[in-house]
Amino acid sequence: MTRCGATLDDLPDDLLLEILDYFGEQKNLPPPFRILFVLSRVNRRLRNFATPLLLRSVVVPRYSNFRKFIRCFRGQAEGRALWIRSIQIGNLDEKYWVHKRRIADPYRNIVAQGFPFVDLRSFTCWRAVANSNHLAFLRKAPHLTELRVAWSSFASFPSPEHWRELETLRLRIYGVHKTIGAPPPPLPTTFRFLTTLAIHDSVSGSWWASQIENVRFPNLRVLGLYRTACLSTSVYRFIHRHPTLLEVNVSFRYSANLRFDALVKLMEGTGTWRPNVSKAYVFGTGWATSAPKMDAVFDDPEFPSSLDIPEDTTETLIYFHAFAFARSPLRPESVQWDSPFGSAEPRYVVTALALPINDQDCFSPEPEEPLLIQDFFTMANRFPFMEELRLAHEAPHYDESIDSIMDAIGSRLSDWTNLRKLTLSWSVYDSWEDDPFAIRPYIFSSILDDTAPPMLPRIDDSYDSDMEDGEENPRAAMEDAMTLSYLREKRADHVDATERALRHQLGEDLDLEAHAEDPSFLVRVWEARHSNFMAKLVRSVAEQCPTLEELEWYPTPPHESIRASRWVWRIHRDASRKVRLTTGGLTCCMSGDKGAWPLRIMVGQELAYANAIDSTSQY
Repeated sequence: MTRCGATLDDLPDDLLLEILDYFGEQKNLPPPFRILFVLSRVNRRLRNFATPLLLRSVVVPRYSNFRKFIRCFRGQAEGRALWIRSIQIGNLDEKYWVHKRRIADPYRNIVAQGFPFVDLRSFTCWRAVANSNHLAFLRKAPHLTELRVAWSSFASFPSPEHWRELETLRLRIYGVHKTIGAPPPPLPTTFRFLTTLAIHDSVSGSWWASQIENVRFPNLRVLGLYRTACLSTSVYRFIHRHPTLLEVNVSFRYSANLRFDALVKLMEGTGTWRPNVSKAYVFGTGWATSAPKMDAVFDDPEFPSSLDIPEDTTETLIYFHAFAFARSPLRPESVQWDSPFGSAEPRYVVTALALPINDQDCFSPEPEEPLLIQDFFTMANRFPFMEELRLAHEAPHYDESIDSIMDAIGSRLSDWTNLRKLTLSWSVYDSWEDDPFAIRPYIFSSILDDTAPPMLPRIDDSYDSDMEDGEENPRAAMEDAMTLSYLREKRADHVDATERALRHQLGEDLDLEAHAEDPSFLVRVWEARHSNFMAKLVRSVAEQCPTLEELEWYPTPPHESIRASRWVWRIHRDASRKVRLTTGGLTCCMSGDKGAWPLRIMVGQELAYANAIDSTSQY
């Protein structure tokens, strides 16, 4: 029989590559369902085509298999080792709760065995704490561009000596020795090609402060510094010293009372920060300061710890413990600034900002009119080029309803002429009882008409600051999602009103027993019950800001972000920028939805990286 037409097997390799580019990496799918894996199962020719592409990125599920994996490629398939570009041990969202006796197990004897992956570009392992000696085997991969590892708090900063092409460095610092003091500072060194530096400083002392003064990153673009215990002046001084930084994400381990006006100076490049005045003993000389004296007036990043503020102050009374921003240089020479002093005029414009605003009740004297989340939008003149704004206000908004807050925000958005994405979260003490779009007669349910979707409190299984480093977390991970069965068992006083509201909305013939164990049922009813009202509010806000493309609202208060519910609204416009349609989608972590990540105080690349890990962690 004569074969008619061409088949997939007849396509040349360059067309097959174009087809694969169309599908992308498909990280949201389990490996057996990805197009590249399917191609490898068709026939011998397609298998030979797909195998090198499949081996570009390898995931070793358990660190105990790492040495076996190396032996396999060194002995039986040595030529294939050159195909591998990325090795990942464990999951990207791995949390370090292994015992101390397992430290560095994956790296033992690897140098002696030989490391065959000489063309490796990326290495990741959060499952064992390492230092420079443990990673000696990676010296045989001189083209490494990305390194993501757990790092010992008693190890000095990694040296760029063996990885001249390193572009991305991600470290999670863990205390693994019962030692006193910080590790020895590294020798003065420079990472010439590094563009992304992200450090999770998870120890009670500040590893960052002891290491960073002697290290330079002349091309650094993105900084992520999380849960650091160092002084805020050390962080601000580092940012000032690296004028090439365009995206910054910082959170402190302690309760830092960071000043808003000082942050604006940091972002614009006009601040001058106190130099490092720590002392070191120099043999033959004695104790000497590590920095020369500067005749300048220094800006203070923080309010006083007591939060006592003079009554006649002109300070913007906003304080916070974390921040993230993106900025763009006004002139080419802005990123070449080489002075310890801030510039007289702004060198950058802020394009993205994320802040968790604290309650102003802590100020003394307390402001007559505390700043609410809608009041922040009166500062449009300070951020004329803002494209993305992410605000979490932790103060309770007792006297404000959802629609009054949204209306107040919308009325002030006309001055934000470049805003494209807006993310909001505040503590709402209100209900949807006055929803004008509700089905009449309205049957109120405290479960279905709360401002947050019906979910149970989630217990955080992440790092606990009161635990010893490396200790197992004894806390439970998560309670069950709220279901009808749970209501009947634990909250019987709400069952009758909830079931009446369900039947009224979905029909009297609704079989409730069929949905009694469904963890997403009540959440989906909650969404359908209030989506029309939210669509009206979002449309009203979007009509005031013709550049707005997306509004992201977290119904749960900021302090409960671990049980995140995220309602994302897309704004569709016609050619004249008039609002044509608004579409929303709710995701909740308790109902197993992907994309139900908490409101992170991040922007840009680091935000996309963290959200991508949440979206693909189960695979």
